[in-house]
Amino acid sequence: MKKTVDRREFLAVGTTAALMGAAALTGCAAPAASDEAPSGEDLAATGTEKPGAEMREVTVTAAGDVVNTNAADRLQSTYEGDLKDYFKGRDFVHQIGFYAPDWKAFAQNHHDLFGSGPFYHTTNTFGRLIYRGEEVDCSDLKFEACYGGWGSHTIEVVQQVGDAPTMFTEYNDMEAMGLNHVHVFVEDMEQALEACEVLDIPVITIGYSDLEKSLEKARAAGADEEEVRARASKPAFVVIDMREQFGAMVQLVTEGATAFHDLVIGSMVDWDGETDLFREIGA
Repeated sequence: MKKTVDRREFLAVGTTAALMGAAALTGCAAPAASDEAPSGEDLAATGTEKPGAEMREVTVTAAGDVVNTNAADRLQSTYEGDLKDYFKGRDFVHQIGFYAPDWKAFAQNHHDLFGSGPFYHTTNTFGRLIYRGEEVDCSDLKFEACYGGWGSHTIEVVQQVGDAPTMFTEYNDMEAMGLNHVHVFVEDMEQALEACEVLDIPVITIGYSDLEKSLEKARAAGADEEEVRARASKPAFVVIDMREQFGAMVQLVTEGATAFHDLVIGSMVDWDGETDLFREIGA
């Protein structure tokens, strides 16, 4: 007879195994074996001073998903090490970015397969966009994007409207869905760009937000509007080309993305897994 596996028990065992593996890779002390999922206090105790080596605090949602705390909470105020080691020890990946010619169909299929969601849809426009060092006309460019929880992380699904060169036109077949990048938190974008120059990592795209759209999203997510205004002249995101290192691109974001990330992750906790799958925000 086929044994029924309790989803929470499965996730607890899987989480423990993942932590044991992470401990081996980062040099942290591995958590002791237990029949229960490790608590947030247990995980915090396994951390070290090395950036990114801290274990994630685990929360199990009503749907039985394992959710980690926001990686931005573990950022230092500034990175003080050698820039040649800038990316070493970081585990601040909080989101995986996909491209799709139909964002809603992709998200629906992803939900049907993985139970991901709920998804927040918005239309991203840009104040400025620099591609491979050259400013491009982004007046007709927009990203139809949605963001949803997927287990311990979130996913971003983007459908590009307009033919301006971007990280999507460079990496993806615009008529087919596919992985595009992972998101990584950094302390300071200017310092991150300096590190990329030292490490000879190409910068694909530097994007500056459309201020009015950013303010709409800030209000919806409960973020500080004054902080959004203060960041308006700074890059909202940077996409770097790490295909030579591991075959993928990486999107860098600062802790300014925390409020929206928390909104998406937090929406999973009491969600029933079906109702209100698609939600509009800042659109």
